[in-house]
Amino acid sequence: TYGSAQEIAEALDFHYYTPSAQANLAIFSRYPLSKPGTPSLLSSGSFIGVTAELPGGSKVRIYDIWLTSAGRHIVKIKDEELLDLEFCAGDDIRHAQLQEFLGHSDLGKFLADEDMLIIVAGDFNSVSHFDYTAETKSQNLNFSRILPIKASIAMEQSGFIDSYRFVHPKITSETLGYTWTTVGRGFTYEEEEGFVPVEKNPEPEYQDPYARIDFIYCRGKRIKPVGAQTITHPVSNKTRSFP
Repeated sequence: TYGSAQEIAEALDFHYYTPSAQANLAIFSRYPLSKPGTPSLLSSGSFIGVTAELPGGSKVRIYDIWLTSAGRHIVKIKDEELLDLEFCAGDDIRHAQLQEFLGHSDLGKFLADEDMLIIVAGDFNSVSHFDYTAETKSQNLNFSRILPIKASIAMEQSGFIDSYRFVHPKITSETLGYTWTTVGRGFTYEEEEGFVPVEKNPEPEYQDPYARIDFIYCRGKRIKPVGAQTITHPVSNKTRSFP
């Protein structure tokens, strides 16, 4: 949120946790929060966690994560000369970072509790193996790639459910669920520079998304996704539901 956490929480009348006033990661909840913090030896810029105290005594452990965008950039998914397995190998740095979290004792103690509800959500900076299959290739979707992405496979093997894909198991052009990129067609990606304007001061628009890299995962006997959608209102939509 880069300094906006308190303002957002006050506007919603929600409880919240962020590791510092200017931090990017933040967790908001209508329910009281306890046990906030970052798993030991991990970066607060990549992993934070809290426990939401629900009415009736139930608890939900929530983690907000942000995996690095270093290494092979997601824009390479459009590179037709890059083989599928080469693209997947570019996510090794994110998989290694995620494994540090999945193997951490902070998460482990909650995974060991069969009655605990756990949510892991955030920006993984990688796509999902669920979205790049023989079926999607046969429909010419998602650049006709088949991608055994290690990060999403690791989440599945740890017992987590990809909430969006659970609700929308049939992948069509209407259920791609793209969350990235939001910079619009007026920008292009340059190595070492990031996204730069194609022309002087273009208006950023959410009009050219082509990857789903943001996820809400859940785990637990008593938790089940019942709805999921992406909100893609561009700046030009004056009646959009967020600032």
